[in-house]
Amino acid sequence: MKFSLEIKDILKASSVIFLFIFLVKIFGAFKEIVIAYKFGVGPVVDAFSFVFAIVQWPITIFTSIMTAVLIPIIHKIARETTSEKELFYKEVFALTILFSIFILIVIYFTFHFLIHYNVFQHSLFQIVFLKYLIFYIPLGFLIALFSVITMANQKHINTLLELCPSLGVILLLGCFDTYMSLVYGILVGSFIQASVLGVFLYFKKELFLPQISCTSPYWKLFFTASGIVLLGQFFMSGITLIDQYFAATLASGSLSILSYSDKILGLFLSLATIVIGRSILPIFSKIHVHNTDILKLLVLKISSGLFLVGIILSVFISLYATDIVKIIFERGAFTFMDVMKVASFLKLSSYQIPFFLSSIVLSYSIISQRRYWVIAWSGFFAFCCKLFFIVIFMNHISGLELLAYSTTFVYCFTSIYCLGAIIIKKN
Repeated sequence: MKFSLEIKDILKASSVIFLFIFLVKIFGAFKEIVIAYKFGVGPVVDAFSFVFAIVQWPITIFTSIMTAVLIPIIHKIARETTSEKELFYKEVFALTILFSIFILIVIYFTFHFLIHYNVFQHSLFQIVFLKYLIFYIPLGFLIALFSVITMANQKHINTLLELCPSLGVILLLGCFDTYMSLVYGILVGSFIQASVLGVFLYFKKELFLPQISCTSPYWKLFFTASGIVLLGQFFMSGITLIDQYFAATLASGSLSILSYSDKILGLFLSLATIVIGRSILPIFSKIHVHNTDILKLLVLKISSGLFLVGIILSVFISLYATDIVKIIFERGAFTFMDVMKVASFLKLSSYQIPFFLSSIVLSYSIISQRRYWVIAWSGFFAFCCKLFFIVIFMNHISGLELLAYSTTFVYCFTSIYCLGAIIIKKN
């Protein structure tokens, strides 16, 4: 009976999150349609995709760490006195602000250092975009913190508010026909998202003024777990940077093709990641406490089911990639030749879907058991697999095809690795 209730909790949480994420993805897809209409495949989208990937990288790592580490701590603090909770919230708020400013400075000067020594091909667009997009880093860090606190309290307003950056870009591109609308739209939308979340948490008494100190007894637990998770996320998120860097060395428009294809694929993959992660992680954690055998059986069934769903999606996208890209993007500056280029890469990229979906469930099961070192090694091995595949097949597979095949290889390895870690674990 208790197990049935947990399944119902998963379905209930998943349905609410799915609805919100679906709306977010609709706005995100429309944003990409507007960008494609205005700029097509070219240097503007190349530069924006490259710079945004750089500033998004530390935010992605920070968000993953906070989700995996902070939520269990928040649940533990909930049983303590109000003063203990308030102290930790104040200190983690201050730490987030200071750390985001530090990362902002490091990213800015590192980027200019690489440009100065011609480490990669760059354009004036990239330099201009970085000048403003760098301020997305502190906004992204605050949004990550506020979102995790909101999720820990089983609220989902943070998920719905994720449409703000896309809405900002859509509105500004609609009003002003300039490439800077991309940057201002992201910044304005993110500022609104962070502000609304902050006000919501303040009135819920879940947010307090920051206090620069580190006296809470929970910091030891936080830093220990964070260090391990950071290793894994550093390498996993580094895979995206490898793709961006490799694509930047190819012909003009390669980054645009990669970006447009990822956006379409992201409609499926990120939707699955968010819904699965935000709905099953708390439930898996509860089941693990009571019965690890039931958890293992449940995880294997869900991952197998999603693997089959992934095969169906992969076949569907492979068959109708051209039609999908044509319907979404072919208008304005986005020509039929652009459609064929993006569709060709999208077909190859769709092969990763079955392995990606199953690996998400398997990895969250491991996280729910607090086996952070397993996840850390998973990220390291995945990063090595990416580099290994590119180096070995660089002379045999050309251009963007190499990136598509290497990503599929990475997720295939990750699925097998996580599955093995679950099966061989002793109770």
